[in-house]
Amino acid sequence: MVSLALLLSLVFLALSVLLLQRSSKGPYFINTPVVLSADKQMERINKSIEMQYEILRNKESEFNDSLKKLFDSLEIQSDAENDLIELLTLESNVYRHKMIDSISKVSHEKISRRVNSINNKLRMFGEERKMRVLFGSGDNFVVFGVGTKADITENFIHHVEEEK
Repeated sequence: MVSLALLLSLVFLALSVLLLQRSSKGPYFINTPVVLSADKQMERINKSIEMQYEILRNKESEFNDSLKKLFDSLEIQSDAENDLIELLTLESNVYRHKMIDSISKVSHEKISRRVNSINNKLRMFGEERKMRVLFGSGDNFVVFGVGTKADITENFIHHVEEEK
């Protein structure tokens, strides 16, 4: 009698676990690098940042060329001229670092705003689909869901594109 009760308990436990497993949704994950690379606004931000760095590289190249021409034009270099060239070089380095800092701050601000926007869309996306858990991944390191039906990255990208 005890073994029959134990057997029935185990059968009901197994059925309960099976039913619970089938009834629960998720967990799901979003492959964040894929989402970020598919985002048109993030692409524009990245292009804008690259353009700023290109402008800085061009200005730096022009300055270095001018400095080289000045240096080459001086036949006999006096201590005062050497001091002037050293001062110009130092000022150039200060300017370059200030520009890099400025570009970095603006870039970080733009990227942060866009990532926050994407996170809000992810939250709404999960709420609309009554998902209890939605994991993210970074640097192609997936927290959960590799190779399973849990990867809904493409669904989310499609959802964001439909909003536009």
